[in-house]
Amino acid sequence: MEAHNRQFSRASEKPQKAWRPVPRGMDIDRLCSFRYEATVGNDNTVRLGGITIDIPPGPRRASYAKARVEVRQLLNGSWRVYYKGQQIAQHESTQLREPLRAMRRSKTRAKAASPYSWVYAASAPPYSP
Repeated sequence: MEAHNRQFSRASEKPQKAWRPVPRGMDIDRLCSFRYEATVGNDNTVRLGGITIDIPPGPRRASYAKARVEVRQLLNGSWRVYYKGQQIAQHESTQLREPLRAMRRSKTRAKAASPYSWVYAASAPPYSP
């Protein structure tokens, strides 16, 4: 290995650091997290992976029913719910697991709906026969 490195290694023409500073205002926790999309239920909750996240009324809307939201599980296991880029809810930590694909929904769909729609589930209990 040393002989190979002596023969083929070269010094960098422009030695500089490879990292860049984090821009101000960037939420690193949100950036480094598992991301899911969900629809808020009529009871103002999001159900994902066996947990239910309650969404309180906010300054923008009294109810988020039927709204498409972004649900994130941070690397510490906690959950956050975002609507149009603003955090609207959070949930305590759960165990981190690899995101799983759940089975297709069994509801009948309109003709225009895609038959390949999947429901994503995170932190779902492991399958045991």
